[in-house]
Amino acid sequence: MINQVVVAGRLTSNPTQVGTAAAEFVLEIEHAPFHGATESCEVTVRIEHEGSAGVARRWLEKDRWITVDGHLRVDGERWLVVCERWQFLPRELEPRCLWHEDAHAPEPAGAGIAF
Repeated sequence: MINQVVVAGRLTSNPTQVGTAAAEFVLEIEHAPFHGATESCEVTVRIEHEGSAGVARRWLEKDRWITVDGHLRVDGERWLVVCERWQFLPRELEPRCLWHEDAHAPEPAGAGIAF
């Protein structure tokens, strides 16, 4: 089974410590379903590696844009993303650049070429 998640979003608050070594925060993400209207939702992210969690608590802050690579896990009655890697996005990021209503999927390689 493949369990991989990549999300990009804005932190809604500073990361908090969970237990002795983990950090947790909430990302607000925007997505555009196929009907075109942009929607937003919140995703809980947990960093379990002690070193990475410490770095996150030190450098991540509310309203910072980041990307997170990880996997889904059920924690009690909620789903969360367990972070394997994260990286900063530019502070001047225009949120709409992550998805634009007029964007179209690129044509597959070789489309329109006759052989």
